[in-house]
Parts: sequence; C-alpha cells; structure tokens
Amino acid sequence: MAKILVVDDEAMNAALLVRHLNRLGYEVHEARNGLVALEILEREEFDLLLLDVMMPHLDGFEVARRVREHPTRHQETKIIFLTAKSSIDSKLEGLQLGAIDYITKPFDFRELQARIKIILQDVERRKKLEVAAYTDFLTGLSNRRYVKEQLVAALQRVAIRPEPLMLMLLDLDSFKRINDTYGHVQGDVVLVKVAQILRQAVGAEDVVGRYGGEEFLILLVGRTMPEVLAVAESIRDRVAQHPLQLGGTLEAITISIGVSEYGGGALSEWIHSADQALYQAKKTGRNRVVQA
Repeated sequence: MAKILVVDDEAMNAALLVRHLNRLGYEVHEARNGLVALEILEREEFDLLLLDVMMPHLDGFEVARRVREHPTRHQETKIIFLTAKSSIDSKLEGLQLGAIDYITKPFDFRELQARIKIILQDVERRKKLEVAAYTDFLTGLSNRRYVKEQLVAALQRVAIRPEPLMLMLLDLDSFKRINDTYGHVQGDVVLVKVAQILRQAVGAEDVVGRYGGEEFLILLVGRTMPEVLAVAESIRDRVAQHPLQLGGTLEAITISIGVSEYGGGALSEWIHSADQALYQAKKTGRNRVVQA
C-alpha cells in the first residue's frame, strides 16, 4: 500500500483530500504545517508528498528543499505541489526543487487522482526492480550489494546522530564438506534453512544478508553489545539444534559468528574487525561466538 503525506494548513482542504485518498486505498498521513511535516518525515518514509506552498512557520518550498537535502532519506520520495500560487515563477521554483508535478487550486480531484495513480504505479515498478536488484535469489535475504549500501548509510546516519552499530559476520562450518558429500543442491537446502533462522532471529529493522557463499552478515542498530551477543548465541544454538536430512542422512549443521561494534573509522576496518573475530571463532573450534 502506497504511503502519502498531505501537508496543508487549511483543515477543510486537508480533510477532504485525506478522505478521498483513503477511499482509494492509500495509507494517508496528515500534517498541518511544514514543521510538523518535517517531524513526521524524520520518523517515517513516504512514497508521495502532497505539499501546499503557502503555510505558516515553513512554506512548502522550504519543506521540499529540506527533504531533498536530507543526506540519507527521502531521495526517491515524489513531491506534488497543490497550491493557489499560479505564477510561472512559482511553478518553476517548485519543479526546480524536484517536484514531479505542480497543480494549482482549485483543481478537479479526478485529475489529481489520475496523476497520483500514474506516479505511484511508477513508484511500485521501481520498488519491484529494486527488490530484484537487492535480493539474493536463493535465500531471499538481502544480497551483498544491498548490505554494503546499508552499512554505508548507517555510518552516515551515526555521523549525524550517534547510536550503537553492531555487525555480525556468520559462516557455516565445514560447508565445503557438505557440498562435496551431498552435492550443491543439498548445500542450497542448508543455506535456505539457515537464512530462515537468521531472519526469524532478528527484528524487521535489522539488515540480514547473504554476504557471499556460505557467509552471512547482520547489521543491528541501537543495541548494546550484551544484547547482540545474546542474539548471536541464540542463532548459533538454533542452527546447532536443527540438523537437516541430507541425502538420507541426518547431518548436524553449525555456524561460527564474529561480532564487532563500530567505533569510528572506515567501513572496511569495521568489517575487518568482525572478520577477525569470525576467524578466531573458527580457529578455536567452530560453532561459537567471538566478540572483536
């Protein structure tokens, strides 16, 4: 369901628009001025903003400008200005700020509905393409490309608003032996099952990806190290407690995990820290969690 934020200081205009859009099946939120809109946008993502221009405190042009200048969010959010300002200069300013459309009041809602439908259909097509581009086809987890982008974005966010960032690197133990013994099809069965365990073990806000081969990566935001170590230990235990039938044989599966907290510096250094912890987990017997 597409999410729309209506920003208009005229209560009647906003209420009518919200009611019409709700009837069309969209998830609609409302803000009565630009400052409130920016507060909402700090918490949530939207597919489309419907922005009035002439509002107290902060006009629609300034809202659009701040949305487009945000370092990590709302880059793909579409903007339509709905305003009584009909001069060509105003229209040009709105379009130069990145609006996809500029509609003057009064307008026929049927026209607005048609334009919104076209815009959101394009948004939906783009989302489907992104899902395909960022998803590991075998496990359904995020792929390496998406994981790396999320790591970069996380470092950009903490540079502005500090919060704990935790990284897990996880690697299946003796996976080459499983592939050599049972074949790659059965190896894929193991990868899919472990991916399911990983996804179930963390929150929806956490990033879980296949980092390469039998290696996985999890990014957790806002957690303490004890909390993350508990999650890692839970994952390790759940994998170990779920042997799989492979080629008629019940095969024990184990996983080693390295955990590292971001302490500043380059992304490559942080990943290396987690990788070194993973190496220690392997070196000291496998099927264990090691903190960097």
